Amino acid sequence: MRWMFATLLCLSGASHAVLLTPSEAEALGERVCKPASHGMLDCQTIAPPLQPVLDERDPKPLKPTDFGDSIPPAAPDTPMKPTLDAIPAKLTGNSVKIGWDIGYGTTAEYWEVWDNGVLRIRSRNFTQRPLVNTGITDVKIVSVQSGVVSVDDLPAGRHALEVRLCNTVNAQGKNSSQPACTVVSAQTWVDGGQGSEAATGKPDAPQINWLPSVTTGEPVELAWNMWWGNTGRYWQVLDAGKVLVESAAFEVSDAHSQAGRITLNGLQPGKHALQVRLCSGLECAESSSEALEVILPTAQPPAPVLALQATTVDGWVVGWSLPRYASAGKPERWQWVDTGTGKVFGKQQGGVRECMAAEPGTPKTRISSWCGDGRVARLDVSGALAVRLCRKDECIDSAAFTPDEAETQSGQRNMAGGAQ
Repeated sequence: MRWMFATLLCLSGASHAVLLTPSEAEALGERVCKPASHGMLDCQTIAPPLQPVLDERDPKPLKPTDFGDSIPPAAPDTPMKPTLDAIPAKLTGNSVKIGWDIGYGTTAEYWEVWDNGVLRIRSRNFTQRPLVNTGITDVKIVSVQSGVVSVDDLPAGRHALEVRLCNTVNAQGKNSSQPACTVVSAQTWVDGGQGSEAATGKPDAPQINWLPSVTTGEPVELAWNMWWGNTGRYWQVLDAGKVLVESAAFEVSDAHSQAGRITLNGLQPGKHALQVRLCSGLECAESSSEALEVILPTAQPPAPVLALQATTVDGWVVGWSLPRYASAGKPERWQWVDTGTGKVFGKQQGGVRECMAAEPGTPKTRISSWCGDGRVARLDVSGALAVRLCRKDECIDSAAFTPDEAETQSGQRNMAGGAQ
């Protein structure tokens, strides 16, 4: 993916590119990233904005009042919600231009662009754009703050885009560890993937096969059919409107009918409203909602899944994922475990993000998950490792994972692919 910026987003002062994991890219700092292989990101640091030339005649801001520790510091002001330029539902090529404006109110210290849950840009560079054409010569109404970026070479498929405007400094001039952000979002589609040979146009609504109304924690097999009509390119499973699964794998797919199936293992106790959404690009049709109540937790909750993302000079980059529907909430911390010794190693991590993770053993299927990743040095592990995820006082370990074996298998797959 190649990024081009408006004048104020020049990269003349950018550093050389460096490969980062998604978690590393989310750390503080201004950067622009493009996807690399195996989930890594090729990132460059953005030059900071030029400082304005101060004039002695300009009014001086008042010094913030410091109330000491007697009054807790105020939270940063949340930026005003920006107006996002219209983004087409389907791109004519593989490039999209993102622009936004704040007409009045609180501005942002920095802004970010996220694509499918991955940070692609963080910057303190802004511009201003005309908002209204008054028709009067030399009279222009402009935004108080704007941002513009063009993203090229987008991969095929659906892109969930987010623009986040954030502040970290409060009224007393103190930094907060929790930024106050405003988010606007949009979706677009790049042709060429997820069943690009399928017909275009809105699909007809699917129907969910029989489901029990009550379960006691056993896996739920959800099957659906679209008996006759316009077919789709991919399908999703929703629970109360939130996407659990996205798949382009069909049991049946011909000119006028389709069917699919997925097993949901570890649905949390409580009431669920399950739907299937069949889509072609961003045009979708939904089934009716099916009520399902889980009255007992599963006897064996799904464990985190580990995957090799990259090999480094002294070790590996390993990622983990855990289906969100099988978790009571977002993990608060995680750490590597040497399964040979049973001891944890490396520092305790807190970086957990939402992602769509590949379902092991199920092609073309992704699960809405909690995800993390980190670097593992060969010297730190005796052979196999696991990840331990914790939320409050409850922890769960993954199965043992041997990076050396995964590296060998990855090399064999690459050789097999090159031989074809």
